[in-house]
Amino acid sequence: MNTEQIRELARLLEDYGLTGISVKEGDFSVRLEKKPAPLVTGALQPAGGEGAGDTSTYESEKEQTSGLVVTSPMVGVFYTSPAPDAEPFVTPGSRVEPGDVLCIIEAMKLMNEITAEHKGVIRQVLAENGQVVEAGEPLFRMEIEK
Repeated sequence: MNTEQIRELARLLEDYGLTGISVKEGDFSVRLEKKPAPLVTGALQPAGGEGAGDTSTYESEKEQTSGLVVTSPMVGVFYTSPAPDAEPFVTPGSRVEPGDVLCIIEAMKLMNEITAEHKGVIRQVLAENGQVVEAGEPLFRMEIEK
């Protein structure tokens, strides 16, 4: 493998929004990685805005729509676990640390681990296992811990 081939891998990484790519040719192997796109943060208001409808319903909706939204950094297939018969990486209520794997996005036959950037608790899984997701699509809602 020469430097031009490695540059081409780097271009593929950028062009397809991948977070990592590995290639092995004989005894030579190379792995290129880049930091995933930053997480989108913010609090969303329930439909109808504050004060609309029953306040107990509003409070439960507010709880479900606040916190940090973890979005997909790329287009691909969302997987909650490393294998079909394995336990999910995270479920609602899971505590995560920076670097913990949240899910896998398969793009162009490459499995890209999406990791937590903050310490916190997963409150909702917003995508379905096996679902095709777009770049920027919400995957998880989590509560950040200091």
